[in-house]
Amino acid sequence: MEYYCVYVKSGKEAQFRNDAAAAVLPLDDSAEFYFFSSRLWKGKASRLVKEDKPLFPCYVFFKVRALTTEIAERLRKLGGFGRFLMSDDNIQQLRGADYDVLQKLLVWGQRLPMSRASYKEGERIKILSGPLKDFEAQIYHVDRRSQRVIVQVSLFGGVSKMELSYENVGKV
Repeated sequence: MEYYCVYVKSGKEAQFRNDAAAAVLPLDDSAEFYFFSSRLWKGKASRLVKEDKPLFPCYVFFKVRALTTEIAERLRKLGGFGRFLMSDDNIQQLRGADYDVLQKLLVWGQRLPMSRASYKEGERIKILSGPLKDFEAQIYHVDRRSQRVIVQVSLFGGVSKMELSYENVGKV
């Protein structure tokens, strides 16, 4: 199987995932599309509620037997489509560290349980348990009041930011 990533319009990830599956499954019955979200705390300390937030905003991952021209064209025609990664002219399979991260996430499903962290901005962290276990990142921002951190991770040849709640994360 081949794994790829598509950049889509913000807030349209779940809809694109569903539309893409409907468009591609007639061509490849083994195709699967993934949009990962994570549970986070939202609100003030006195009124915190759990909320699902995209783990990788604007990214939808998928697997197919082979990415044919017909499959690529069907995806390009869907609402919210932005581009294939690395670029529309240079579509690349996920490999190496990117592939490894995706495989770790798939073990936990598309809705990931809450993770916890306790650290300072600029520090390197390692997630101790949960869906991103053993994944390392650099802390970009800590919000102690809402118990969230934003970390920077190397992904797809660039740096992406992802938001996590405080759970099961420690310093490297």
